[in-house]
Amino acid sequence: MNEITTKSNSRYGMLNYFSVFAILYMTSFMCEMTENWKHPGFTWFFVFLITALVFTKITRLKFLLFLISTTAYVLIFRFPEVANHVNFILFLNLALIVGIFYSWQQPNSTDEDYLKIMLPFLRFSLVLVYFLAGFHKFNQDFFNPNVSCAGGLLVTGFIPMLTSKVLGIPSILFLAGSIAIFIGKLGGNPLRFLPQKMQFFLLMLLALIAVILGSVFLKMQGEFSVSFKVTIVISLAIVVIVWELVGGTLLIVPRFQGLILLFSWAMHASLALIGFVDFGTLAFALLFIFIPPNYLDLLEDNFHVKLGKYKINRVYSYFLILLLGSFISIIHYQLNIDLGDMNLLNGLLLNFAEVLFILPILQNLCSANRLPWTGVPLWTKNTPKFTSILILLVFLYGMTPYLGLRTAGNFSMFSNLSTEGETSNHLLLASNPLKIWNYQEDVVEVLEIDDEAAKVGHKYRPLKGYKLPVVEFKKLIYKWTKANYTVPITFIYDGVTYSSQDIVNDPTWRTPKRNWEMYLMDFRIIQPERPNQCRW
Repeated sequence: MNEITTKSNSRYGMLNYFSVFAILYMTSFMCEMTENWKHPGFTWFFVFLITALVFTKITRLKFLLFLISTTAYVLIFRFPEVANHVNFILFLNLALIVGIFYSWQQPNSTDEDYLKIMLPFLRFSLVLVYFLAGFHKFNQDFFNPNVSCAGGLLVTGFIPMLTSKVLGIPSILFLAGSIAIFIGKLGGNPLRFLPQKMQFFLLMLLALIAVILGSVFLKMQGEFSVSFKVTIVISLAIVVIVWELVGGTLLIVPRFQGLILLFSWAMHASLALIGFVDFGTLAFALLFIFIPPNYLDLLEDNFHVKLGKYKINRVYSYFLILLLGSFISIIHYQLNIDLGDMNLLNGLLLNFAEVLFILPILQNLCSANRLPWTGVPLWTKNTPKFTSILILLVFLYGMTPYLGLRTAGNFSMFSNLSTEGETSNHLLLASNPLKIWNYQEDVVEVLEIDDEAAKVGHKYRPLKGYKLPVVEFKKLIYKWTKANYTVPITFIYDGVTYSSQDIVNDPTWRTPKRNWEMYLMDFRIIQPERPNQCRW
């Protein structure tokens, strides 16, 4: 099939394919805002706005209201120091806004027609982000057991999660119960829909992850041996890169999409348990549009969940469960009532909501009478040309570290990537052959600073002993200025040592306003030497 069609829209009630996608997409932004309620005023506004849009008949005009308001909020109040997935949302928002105005120019265009126009861009964007994330990780230090982010997430994320508690109950009991219920609900062989060779491949991959996590759990109370640590980190690094770099690329091929969707969903479900609910919900919305038409029809036929005498459609169930998680987060973060491991609790709620939403599809895949998985094409002859330009912009943005521009927020999350200086730690681009600009080399080296007194914003990192691009340094001075800080500092720039008792009001360095470079770019701090430590 060259386009998504479903048997009818009647089973959805007020919803159609466009509405379902829009609700999933808007929910991801709600989860971004309610992750820890750092901006309560704006968070309440968007929770009420999104809830109102979800429970009314969503149209392009209402969706446009959401897209413009969320884009304006991020660009005005949070950009450029936002998470990678928020930058991804910005690209998607801008593309979806352009698409709405384009669709309104087409005769007799409907909301469904609008989504069909945008599907190729949305699908290819996810492929591209997976590819870029894996490409950034293809570096020496991601495979270094001493600094790799693969091992870092294990030590700082999964091990604490396995030993934590939620509502006073050990997390391992929550996980065991959830897995048991999930397997019971599937009611068949979860691998039945895959060819035999693919079943073996996926089983080996899942077994590898299970052995690694199981071994780590058994060894948590003792010290890792060197060989054990090396095995764990390299194995996890390979799994992650194969998933993102190879698996993400294979989403282009319809026959492989079923396997990649399953594995991607499982990976995001796992990462959600250690705090990545926000990106997990965004990925779920985009993975949803890879579901082929015959399975969408199956979802339509079973679109309601029974709650006693009442029925509620699955997308509303999904939204309400995550809305519940948002309000639980208020209790923990705003009322300061300790509910335990909130990352795990919200991750479990997300996984429950996702399973409930796609359960008919999962059950059919595991049954003896499963439907054929035809996949969906990424591109069609009717795809508007402007979407190709948007895809190119996403790609160029993802390549900015190699061009000598920003090093953070460009899908290089947890990658250990280092491109500063004449050489890079990337295995394919070690000599920095693509570098054009020198922002990464125009740096200050901080010799002395009271990091505790200079801390500003939730993403501040200690600076003493590190280098920092001048653009990023001036951004800090601007923040210190806005916060009325007095910051003594000693640093080296261009071979000259500067020592100031108040850098904020220093006539050479004072920065009362942001220029376009400070507004558009975001850099990580630079270590004096490699290997490069794991950073967000």
